[in-house]
Amino acid sequence: MKKLFYKFSKKIIPFRFYDRMRLFYYRLRQVYHNATIASLSEQEFRELLTDRLNLKRDVDVFIHSSLQFLKFDFPISRAINIIREIIGDEATILFPAWHFAERGEIYLRNANSVFNVRRSPSMLGMLSELARREPGAIRSWHPTSAVVAIGKHAKEYVENHHADIYPCGRKSPYYKLVERKAIIIGLGVSTEFLTFVHCVEDMQEFKFPLKARLEEVFSAKVITPAGEVITVNTLASSPAILHRNIPRFIKKHISKEIAVDIKIKGVPYYSIDAFKLYYEMGKLAEKNITIYTKV
Repeated sequence: MKKLFYKFSKKIIPFRFYDRMRLFYYRLRQVYHNATIASLSEQEFRELLTDRLNLKRDVDVFIHSSLQFLKFDFPISRAINIIREIIGDEATILFPAWHFAERGEIYLRNANSVFNVRRSPSMLGMLSELARREPGAIRSWHPTSAVVAIGKHAKEYVENHHADIYPCGRKSPYYKLVERKAIIIGLGVSTEFLTFVHCVEDMQEFKFPLKARLEEVFSAKVITPAGEVITVNTLASSPAILHRNIPRFIKKHISKEIAVDIKIKGVPYYSIDAFKLYYEMGKLAEKNITIYTKV
């Protein structure tokens, strides 16, 4: 059903509406899953994180999540604390935390768009929003690809993100995951939701066969935590990246030592070694093998 949905929608649905249709599809899936999946106890959640998703002490972790496809029999607010207890005080936990639902280039072309770093809620799930509200959490100032970080190296991860014209470039938290050999996990989502894959494109360290960014430089209004209004320049995604299949790419080209994309009782999860995936994707790109498809 999923494959048919994407194949059909990409051919007949205008580009600007594609993500809305994808969201609608996932909401339909939510209705089904809510009626069928079992709740996770706190102990089961801990075992899932350590035994299946490779969370380790002193290792930073970036988390994509959807509580729409997870059920806990403990308060949701405990989830972040459980993760922090596992990785310890020397590690950092990060979440994507941008604040809009449409595609980035559409947001940037809206003259009324404003990103308030301190006040704009995250649109990337309840865990991301709870993380944003955590005492000591720091959010990057990038207008389309903001990240919230908690822990020892939070400031180091996010402080210069807005200074990079590439959303996933060298100054971004995404590339710093490579430098710090972090892991990336998905809770209730598959690798279809994996922003990190664009890091290889933005770094330009490897010869990439596709132009993934528009040439236009956008200027976006950002309100800093101190209340100062600044302008941040950034690039945006090209329509060419609409046609992609990350899970298929992972399954076909990436070893399980680097990436695990699994389902447990019908719920999707994944675990990624950021350092190894970055360099493997780079080598594959130079052979014209990427996450992108022609249709």
